[in-house]
Amino acid sequence: MTKHVYITVTGCCRDKNLPSYSQNCPPGIDETVAALGEFYQREDGFYILYDEPSDPDSRQHTPVKNIIRLRNSVLELTKKGEITARMVFVPGQRHRTDYVTPWGALLLETETRYLNVNRTEDKIHIEAEYLLSADGFPVNTRFISIKIQNCLQSG
Repeated sequence: MTKHVYITVTGCCRDKNLPSYSQNCPPGIDETVAALGEFYQREDGFYILYDEPSDPDSRQHTPVKNIIRLRNSVLELTKKGEITARMVFVPGQRHRTDYVTPWGALLLETETRYLNVNRTEDKIHIEAEYLLSADGFPVNTRFISIKIQNCLQSG
């Protein structure tokens, strides 16, 4: 079964003055992407597929295909297209990915500190906090919020 959904992904750098696991992002430094997508429920979890508009400074101006996969306590965010990456979030674990852009590639590492999933009949809200490192050096602590809302249902 496929459901058409509305997805909002908000990410931000954690303010050093806020307590860990706070849901508040400092004003002005958050990034939000909103899109329509498709929700698929499978035996091993659920998947959300959506396209993200390309960066206005991009050379190709083609959308990035995104897949959000959640199974058990594992969140995976996969990007394919102008940006390519597979980021994995598991509380208490570190995961590496090559984050490839038209301007070059970075070796990124995420160390997930917190992952919470709140699911109701017509909404899913996923929150994660993680330490982001690039090429082995800590960059900052990040917070991501993913909200999925049911739009229509088709069989």
